[in-house]
Amino acid sequence: NIQVRDAELAVRSDGTILGWRERIVQDCGAYASISPSVLSLSEWVTIGPYRTPAVDIDGVVVTFVDITERKRGEGRQLLLTSELQHRTNNLLAVIQSVVQQSLSGTQSLTEARETLTARLHSLANANALLTQTDWYGATLEDVIIRELASFKARASIDGPPIRLTPNATQGFALVIHELCTNAAKYGALSTPAGRLEIRWSVEEGGDEPRLVFRWQERGGPRLASPQRTGFGTTLLNSAISGGDGTPRIEYAPEGVRYTLEVPLSSVAAKTER
Repeated sequence: NIQVRDAELAVRSDGTILGWRERIVQDCGAYASISPSVLSLSEWVTIGPYRTPAVDIDGVVVTFVDITERKRGEGRQLLLTSELQHRTNNLLAVIQSVVQQSLSGTQSLTEARETLTARLHSLANANALLTQTDWYGATLEDVIIRELASFKARASIDGPPIRLTPNATQGFALVIHELCTNAAKYGALSTPAGRLEIRWSVEEGGDEPRLVFRWQERGGPRLASPQRTGFGTTLLNSAISGGDGTPRIEYAPEGVRYTLEVPLSSVAAKTER
């Protein structure tokens, strides 16, 4: 007594029926549901009622139509929607942390607003780079150049090609922005003669290769270690996860030095897409 008014079958190339799904039925019955994985692996046919001029059902019309690509597209769309939700949640978590920390402490509201705006702008830069690669990841050099902006001419940049994961791209963008901001306010970039040396390398040894990133300021005023730990310092110490040690921030006589060492696998994107 099941009256099927429109249905689709999932059929393998050898004719094996994997299941069917009814679009409109009067009695659903007990039919197998079709998962996205089946949608992407199956061939499909459609089944519909044959109606007389009096709109009575007088048979069944089985139409063999190749709609496999449409079904595969539905599966891809489900995957993309899930991935977008995951990326959005991650980005919102980063923004929430930046907002909370930027608006805390002893800064005035105006200073906090300017700091927050600049940090969000650095995240926007990182996301612009990720969009260009369909969120596969940006190169470390591209992140550095984008964050340095007008200060690029005063920086010496050198290191092997390394494509970062999306999370590492955002983390390095925040770190470079923070270092550059501090250098412009208090360090080497606050004086005409000041310069930056930015180096990174992959060092073998131990269980796996490690990325060693170094930021060295030269020609700026001599700075003493800050008396309190603000969000900027916290960010420099924690923006890039995966390391088994705390990054080093040294206020050396020749200028501020920042060194980060992390397992390469924790920040580098996979070579295969």
